[in-house]
Amino acid sequence: MFIYAKKIEKLRKKFPFVEKKFSNEEYNNELFNLTDEEFKSYFNQRYIKHHYFSRAFSSFYLSIIDSHVIAINKKLVDKTPLTFFHFKSYKYIRSSWLLAERGYATQGYALLRSLLESAIFMSAQIQDITTLSKIHGGEENKKLSPADPKRLSSTKKEQSRIIKLMIGRDSGLNSTDIKELELWKFLFDKELHQNVISDAENIDSMRESSVTFLAQKKDIGQSMFLNRYVEISLILIRLLFCLQTKQTPFSQETLEKLKVLDEWARIIIKELTEKLDKPIGNAFCSFVDAKFPFNETSGCGYTHLT
Repeated sequence: MFIYAKKIEKLRKKFPFVEKKFSNEEYNNELFNLTDEEFKSYFNQRYIKHHYFSRAFSSFYLSIIDSHVIAINKKLVDKTPLTFFHFKSYKYIRSSWLLAERGYATQGYALLRSLLESAIFMSAQIQDITTLSKIHGGEENKKLSPADPKRLSSTKKEQSRIIKLMIGRDSGLNSTDIKELELWKFLFDKELHQNVISDAENIDSMRESSVTFLAQKKDIGQSMFLNRYVEISLILIRLLFCLQTKQTPFSQETLEKLKVLDEWARIIIKELTEKLDKPIGNAFCSFVDAKFPFNETSGCGYTHLT
């Protein structure tokens, strides 16, 4: 921190005009207040059902991770691939909400997509359908090399196999659900790689008489983000059940809260089918029940790389 402060002081002396030109007053103007705090207030009131779910899930998720970290540091449990999966997942799911509530829903949507395949691969590893080394190309006690072409080639084939087995044509799900899930995943992929939702919003804006780059209160990205947020949360809730071990079993209170969150997420997701007549609600719940079949009796012994 001290080194950083010294560097800032050197910059101030070298470029005295910078601080004057870009003052704090300019950055804290009405435009920033409108795009951040005012929109946040609107978003959380407009989507209050999802807001309450997000607050409950995020705070509970953080408390479980914190307890797990304490157990690791006390040498009560070992570090596992699942440990670091949840570390990453909490950051991604939380930051996606922080983006959305400030008007950047499609950017949050893309973050959720990054969690999807990681969760699918983790579930497949826990169920002994694959291994970490096959998915990521690692070996026991050997550092991964991200740019190794042989590793990339072999892992791509395995990852493709697992996706088909878990959510695609080889999944064993009924054909109607597979069709819905393929469209669901297609939209996820297209936004991440080609910005199709963002571009659609821009095209719609071109038809308006006035133009703004600020977050809009009628935004297709917001509803799509909210639906995907709860869906990915349900997957993470199922994988949280696996974080308990024989040495550190979850308390009855923790298990009850997990079951409540699980049911809460399912109710919101199923409303897509029951209230809006969109088959993806039921299809997604069927997918989670089949491919993330974890509950209060689950525990994860998956600690190895091979």
